Amino acid sequence: MLVIPYRRIVRATAIVFATWTAAATYWTWHTDPQFLRAELIAVPSRISWVGMVFVGSAAITLLFEWSEISKVSKGLRGSFLRGAVSSIGIIPEKRPPRRSKEYEAKDKLTRVLEALKRENERAKASIKAEQERGKPSEENLSESERKAREAERKRRAAYALLDPAPVLAFLEEKGPYQRLFYAVLSILEGSGLPASPRKGAHGDVDLTTHSITLAVAMANLWIGKTPESVLPADAQKKPEGHAYPLPVAIVAGLAHDIGKVETFRREKDGSINVIGLHDLVGGRLLATLPEYWDIDNDFEQRIMAQAIRYYHHPTGLPGAGKTRRSIQTDKAVTDLMEKIRKADFLAGAIEGRSDEIAADYQDEDELPELTLDDQVWETFLYLMEKDSSAINHKSPARRIGYKQGKILYLTEKAIRERIIDELSITRPDYTESNNGNPGRIIKVIAARLYKQENLLITKIQGKETNPLGAAVYLAFEGTNASGDVSHASERIPHYLVRIDAGRFAWMQEIPDYPSRIIIERAVWPQYQVRSGDGGGQTGQAGDGTPPDQATQQPVTANPEGQVEAGPRDEAAEEQETAQVEDSSQDDATGAEEAPESSGDDEGDEASEEGADHYDPEDAGDQGALWDVGPDPEQEEAAASEADTAEADTKENDPEPGVPQAQPPAVKTGQEQPNTTAPSRKDGPMAQRVNPAVGSIEERRAALERARRRAEQEGETKRERIAKRMTKTPEQRHADAEKRVREFIRVHPGFLESVFPSLPEKRALGLTLSVIWMHEVLLDYRTVRGIGEDKDIIRVNIAKLLEFSEDERMANITRALLSCTKNDRIFIEDMMVVIQIARDASGAVQWDRSVFSAPVRNVEQIEAVA
Repeated sequence: MLVIPYRRIVRATAIVFATWTAAATYWTWHTDPQFLRAELIAVPSRISWVGMVFVGSAAITLLFEWSEISKVSKGLRGSFLRGAVSSIGIIPEKRPPRRSKEYEAKDKLTRVLEALKRENERAKASIKAEQERGKPSEENLSESERKAREAERKRRAAYALLDPAPVLAFLEEKGPYQRLFYAVLSILEGSGLPASPRKGAHGDVDLTTHSITLAVAMANLWIGKTPESVLPADAQKKPEGHAYPLPVAIVAGLAHDIGKVETFRREKDGSINVIGLHDLVGGRLLATLPEYWDIDNDFEQRIMAQAIRYYHHPTGLPGAGKTRRSIQTDKAVTDLMEKIRKADFLAGAIEGRSDEIAADYQDEDELPELTLDDQVWETFLYLMEKDSSAINHKSPARRIGYKQGKILYLTEKAIRERIIDELSITRPDYTESNNGNPGRIIKVIAARLYKQENLLITKIQGKETNPLGAAVYLAFEGTNASGDVSHASERIPHYLVRIDAGRFAWMQEIPDYPSRIIIERAVWPQYQVRSGDGGGQTGQAGDGTPPDQATQQPVTANPEGQVEAGPRDEAAEEQETAQVEDSSQDDATGAEEAPESSGDDEGDEASEEGADHYDPEDAGDQGALWDVGPDPEQEEAAASEADTAEADTKENDPEPGVPQAQPPAVKTGQEQPNTTAPSRKDGPMAQRVNPAVGSIEERRAALERARRRAEQEGETKRERIAKRMTKTPEQRHADAEKRVREFIRVHPGFLESVFPSLPEKRALGLTLSVIWMHEVLLDYRTVRGIGEDKDIIRVNIAKLLEFSEDERMANITRALLSCTKNDRIFIEDMMVVIQIARDASGAVQWDRSVFSAPVRNVEQIEAVA
């Protein structure tokens, strides 16, 4: 292990030296060969000088490498190696805890040691006097008085054994253990925390005093003073020898509760909230201190960290348990753990809580490792409540999820890393990253979000998914400062959580993420339920937890496809899930795991959603921007086409009793795929984008879509206007983006024909601006009371943009229109004319530019002009 880095350095040095020597020789030979021949004798000496420089540099580099390699081989890993795997797990990269001033910590230490010295002398004198005059009679005492006297006797016996002299002698020396002692002491004093989160526990002493008492007790126990009358029967066995030096015992006693600095959270009302297990955190926190790595003994480092980590629940120690009997646990670790427990009993006798400590340790001994799942869940809830600013955060390192609408998109990787950091988890089954299946931490969270909270969305793109693996990949769409449409994907699993009700309802006040969030596909398709597999019982790879056996609630599905357990409000369900299903249908056609659906199915879902997402008045059927009635010839053609399709359907219906070829099977929750583009009842593109109807199933689907559109048109005009005018700027922007995608899908060559000289992104941005201006024009017409629905409206662009409330979109529109070279833009498919006036220098004069609509043909253009 030590030779490989040296070999690489030597080889790299030789390559660099030989390369540059050959280059210099070649250059000299071609530029001045005479000089090379004349100075050929001096060349070796010059090369030797260069070689000496290289060799010296390599020697210095090797010296530094040897120093670091030596540290690693001895276990003395420097602070820059945090994050590496060591004998106590992954060394964390956490911000060091706050420390008090050195003189403050030393003053506190002096006061506590002096108080212990006085109590020690007083207890010894009291015990000696009692031995001389004999034990007083207890015949006339009540039971409570007898218990109080027994507690006082134990307290005196404990104080008699707490001689601070060994600790004072230890502090007189100067070395790495003394530096580590004062480092831990300053951290404890700087925290200002009590020894216990409960009032009355630990005698209401502070954490620093309790820890110093433990250090003194550890020193006396190491010397051999075992308090037989204080300790319980199962903790009275004396060690036969010392497997570690006295400084290890003293520092371990002082640092045994250092994990409380991280796990105790002081609330605003002064109470203490406990997050995590302080002993688990304490061992890792000790290993983050630079003074810890100054100890030049890997064995002593390891036993300190491991004893502090597992002294409260020794069943979690590597080597404990039936499955790990082949691992030999060092006896020094178990002996040090036992010393810490005994010292805690001594402190309990002084603080008046011996029985409480005995009960605590008895419970902790039986603590199963699966309680870590409860800690994971509590930490997740703590992060959601206390660090809500990390939702939608600009920094990817801080961001734990996205919020949009009534859905929270949890970032699995960020949640997992934050929980591992908070709880200092080192178990590989919890810390390992996802490898084809979700990890243990996110399984715990997903299962409880589904069973306990009933908030996890488990239907992804029309497919029911096992809650443990109901993760998706996300994409984001928006416009940048220049107005170009941007699209980005994020290959990180995200879980979808409802925030319309329940524990996370308060998150609705968080502003939405500015970009539009789109579901691309499921991350783990093996967790999706196959048809005929019995609902949620399939897809449970690697985990035998049925998704809904705990609640036994009925499963309810709504038209949008989201499935939740238990009774739900249908109206709220439709509103909350529309965005998820729409976004997934818009962009899932190219994904491997996406449901099989064609572009027509997308249009149908858009029309089924109602005015919340696609206003029939504003957009016609599938592309027109104006609610203008069709020409008589077009209306007759559309009616004739519908009649022909109906007749063909009847003629081709199968006869009773005649076997017919069955169409391909369709998965549950998906529409039958077809290739028929949706027809438009108006506009000049109607005949071009409506190809002939093919199979019987396609014709039936086309007729069904026509019926649904007819039902949608039954909504009153006043209701449609009210919905449109109550939209926020963000909703208008999102609707405009959606309509751009739909328009481009219906008219594939639109951008190349209308904006041939513009880049694709700029053409998309300009299309978005035109649709947005159309929305503003509708509001302008309604407010001003200008013209009827079919009248051509001509509005000054300056007034139109001034009327808008979205200043950002107005600026983008100005910038995009300024980039066009045409003075008149006629978009036939949108029935829009934009006339741009320019001055002599070519600058756009907005007060003379005009936006006109609806313009249906060339003859009307001249009328507008």
